[in-house]
Amino acid sequence: MILPQIDGTNVYNIIDFTVPAYVYSIVENGTQRGPAGDPKNKLAATSMPPVFVCPSAPRVQPANQNKDYGINGGTGICCPERAQTGMNGIGFVNSSVRLGHIIDGTSNTLMFAELAHTTNHSWLDRNTGSNPFLFVHHPSEGYVDATAQDLPDNHTYNNRAAESHHVGGVQAVFADGHLKFISDNIDTNTYIKLFSRNGSEVVGDF
Repeated sequence: MILPQIDGTNVYNIIDFTVPAYVYSIVENGTQRGPAGDPKNKLAATSMPPVFVCPSAPRVQPANQNKDYGINGGTGICCPERAQTGMNGIGFVNSSVRLGHIIDGTSNTLMFAELAHTTNHSWLDRNTGSNPFLFVHHPSEGYVDATAQDLPDNHTYNNRAAESHHVGGVQAVFADGHLKFISDNIDTNTYIKLFSRNGSEVVGDF
C-alpha cells in the first residue's frame, strides 16, 4: 500500500487486490513449496523495487522478489499473519492501526526493522530465502516481533526476530519516521517495549 509513496506506482498499479498474492518459491523445513497464490500477481511479485533491499545483505534469492525488512508484529503474541485479537504491534492481518492508536508514542514504537531474507525465519531455514515481496504465509514472513535475535548456528522454529548483516545490531524505523540503529546489547525489557504500541510503558534512553 505504500508503493505510490516510494516511487513504486508502476508496481502498485499491476497488483490485483481482488485475488490472492503470489510467490514463486518457499523452502519450508527443507521442503520446496510453491509457486503459490494467483498467477495474476506474478509480475508484481517479481518486480519489487530496490528500496526493499538492504545493500549489506548477501543475496540468496533474486533481488526483485525477496525483501530485507519487516513490519512490527508486536511483542511476540502469535500470530500476526492470521490473528487480530491481542495484537499489540503495528502490522497484523487486516490491521487498521492509525497514528492515534499508537498511545505509547510514535517516537517510542517501532514501525519497521531489518529482516534479512537470509535469516532463519520460523520454519524457513537460514540462507534458503524468506520474506517474499508480495506473499505472507504461516511463518509470519514480513513481520518482526520482540523475539531475541537468532544466532547464526541456531534454528528456532518460532523465530520472528529482526536480523541484519550489520555488525552489532539492526537498523529500525520508528512510527514518527526517525531512523535508529538498535544495538544487540540493548536491554531486553527495553527492546520488548519498543514493539508495543499501547502498553503504556516508559521506554527511556537506549
